Amino acid sequence: MKDIAQLFIEKFTSTFSKNGSRLKFDAEEWTHMRMDNMLKEDLMEAPSEEEVLKALASMGIDKAPGPDGSPVVFFSVSLGHNQRRLPQIY
Repeated sequence: MKDIAQLFIEKFTSTFSKNGSRLKFDAEEWTHMRMDNMLKEDLMEAPSEEEVLKALASMGIDKAPGPDGSPVVFFSVSLGHNQRRLPQIY
């Protein structure tokens, strides 16, 4: 991620400087950062139970991770009943 940020900084620093060239954007500089098909497919899969639980554990108890507005504390209290359904809910 830092590589991408650094490329942006370098590109736009040179582009918007007094001596910078604004004529060409070389897309070839970015081709090595493309996602392969396996990564794309992995991103499209439903999250695992472990991933959902990890995400909930990293949130504040008063935050609502889904559109229903139920806060994380709700899932903490009733986790035994809802744990197996979490990947389906989210």
